[in-house]
Amino acid sequence: MIAYRFLEGGIPATVVSDLGALLAQASVGWSTVAMKDVLSVNHHSRLLLAVDEGLAHDRIVGMAVLAPVRFLTGNCAMVGDLIVHRKYEGRDIDLGLVERIVAAARKDKKTWVFAVPAKADRLFARAGFTAFGDAVRLAL
Repeated sequence: MIAYRFLEGGIPATVVSDLGALLAQASVGWSTVAMKDVLSVNHHSRLLLAVDEGLAHDRIVGMAVLAPVRFLTGNCAMVGDLIVHRKYEGRDIDLGLVERIVAAARKDKKTWVFAVPAKADRLFARAGFTAFGDAVRLAL
């Protein structure tokens, strides 16, 4: 069973090794990330994890970052560092991450959510995003 959790206030040491393994094999990543970048997510950004709870210990199988940004269009958010473990591809975990990022942005009263996908434009289209130059966006 996949559960989705936002990490609030830093990343516990117990999570670091799972994140390292996820980043090392990232085959469904929409941006290039490094462990130090994930570990230094600023206090305004929020890290969302997809966790497989059906194993002997919880295993992180996906992640995404919700980052607040300010554009001329208003108080917005960006989806960043969306990654799903290759063994878990095809299970719509990526869509689950995007949907939960959008829900959190809506709760935070953002006006738009943007993403700059290197691939998987269809994923964002399924979540309601539309093309916007090299990016995709969703009005909230």
